[in-house]
Amino acid sequence: MKGFMIILFFCFSNVILSQNYFNERFEFSNYWLPDAALNIMEVEDGYITNGGTGTELSPYWFRIGIAKYNMTGELQWTKTWGDTISIWYYATMGAFIEHMDANFTVGSKRSFYDDYSYSETVLIKYNQSFDTIWTSTYGKKNYPYDSSYIARNFVGIENGFAVVGTLEIRTDSKCFYIPNSEIAFTNNVAVLSSNVEYYYYHEPYILIMDSLGDVKYEFNYPDSGYFFHGNSIIQTSDGGYAIGAYKHIIGNYGMAIGDPIVLKTDSLGNKEWEFNLGGPYQDGTAILCNSEDGNIVATSRYDIDSVYHDKYLSRVQLTKISNEGNIIWNKFLGDKELWSRPTNLRIDSLGGYIISGKTADNYYPDEPFDMGFMLRTDSEGDSLWYRKYAVLWDKSSRNYLYDAIPTSDGGFLGAGYCLPAGEDTGTQDAWVIKLDSLGCTSPTDCWVGQEEVVWVTTEISTQIKIYPNPAQNWFEVEIGKNKKPDRSSTVEVFDLFGRLTEKVEIPKGKNNIRLYVSDWKMGMYLVKVKNKNGVYRSGKVVIK
Repeated sequence: MKGFMIILFFCFSNVILSQNYFNERFEFSNYWLPDAALNIMEVEDGYITNGGTGTELSPYWFRIGIAKYNMTGELQWTKTWGDTISIWYYATMGAFIEHMDANFTVGSKRSFYDDYSYSETVLIKYNQSFDTIWTSTYGKKNYPYDSSYIARNFVGIENGFAVVGTLEIRTDSKCFYIPNSEIAFTNNVAVLSSNVEYYYYHEPYILIMDSLGDVKYEFNYPDSGYFFHGNSIIQTSDGGYAIGAYKHIIGNYGMAIGDPIVLKTDSLGNKEWEFNLGGPYQDGTAILCNSEDGNIVATSRYDIDSVYHDKYLSRVQLTKISNEGNIIWNKFLGDKELWSRPTNLRIDSLGGYIISGKTADNYYPDEPFDMGFMLRTDSEGDSLWYRKYAVLWDKSSRNYLYDAIPTSDGGFLGAGYCLPAGEDTGTQDAWVIKLDSLGCTSPTDCWVGQEEVVWVTTEISTQIKIYPNPAQNWFEVEIGKNKKPDRSSTVEVFDLFGRLTEKVEIPKGKNNIRLYVSDWKMGMYLVKVKNKNGVYRSGKVVIK
């Protein structure tokens, strides 16, 4: 029967995009060094991810790396670059693009002299084999090295690039340092208990680079009362730029208290407006993308409740803003989680949005404390699905996602890193996970991040039974076998793109229901069965 089902599935490939699934960890270099994947892109015959790895000199002395996977999740090759005098690292939030018929990444190089360090922005061009063609750097190149250009994101523009990042300016001979002690902070002067003053300024910058990586213009946006970090950039439909930023002060115990900021400029870099998307608590940086209709879309962590000290329950905020600075809509999405932080935002193939991120939550006893998540919405910012993922399952292990992209088969690919603890073995590895259009991890399972109610298994050894499958005129959903539930249940059916197609109730005392589907479009559908306590189980059905 199983083989028959597989054959039928491929018979309907004209209406169902063939999906690949994988969930893998890998190293850029030696197995004992820490690794992380930061950005992804799809190429003709697979996927490319970039990230960082440690060195033999020290696990904390980083090189940059690129890895290639084929479409089925097999690692094809890895390449690393770096030296013994500087730390190299890629930027996050979509810092890997194809532009002007070539591939580019942006990042930073941190160098050291005496007891101090400084960073330069790095732009790298690659050939089709992802070997470097050239590397361009920008920053302070002469003593006293009192400023750093830390690149965070970039975007391709006509005949060049716009890079955004944070400019660090040191105003004396010492680097800025915040200990875990009582601090007073006024006008960017941190006064420690020892009455020693350290001066350090942060402000967003934009570098306009030509096609060879040479800087044509530089724009800075200081704010004398705050640390101001530039983290994300888009070119807007009116020819200007929008920066996703974070503005904060240092509070007690060195804790950053601040807000997500969207800053809009004209085509010449002149500031037009600034919008604060923050609330009463800590929040996180704004991350931007363009909407299909030419507006600005921003996501950010939004803290809704303080649990204790620096621990916050958060939701994902998604906001659409016009080029004139007016809010079109604002949504709060996902579950209320501890430290739920978006890490990237991309538009998907249907004009909706896919948000990647990480969350730390110990509410569910069978989950790791740190998990990655993806959240998909439609073009109006309404949630289609929200799911958490892991490749390591010990309670103390970490699973972080830094990026997620829509793929040509209709699914999604995520990248990040995992750090084992407890019963999980190994060292910190890069992590890639391939999902279908519903965010499911396999054709027969769609884990939703909630502990599932245990039901008596059916005769085909699943907790729900969907038959006939494939279906033509109708199919039935059965809960358990010979079990009469003492409460009603709800059956929800979603199409391949996560849209709710049908919602019906199984009355109290019954364990099955029939759905008539002769007027449904052919394709694959996800079936969820749940009650007020959560999801029992989910499965898939093919309508032919």
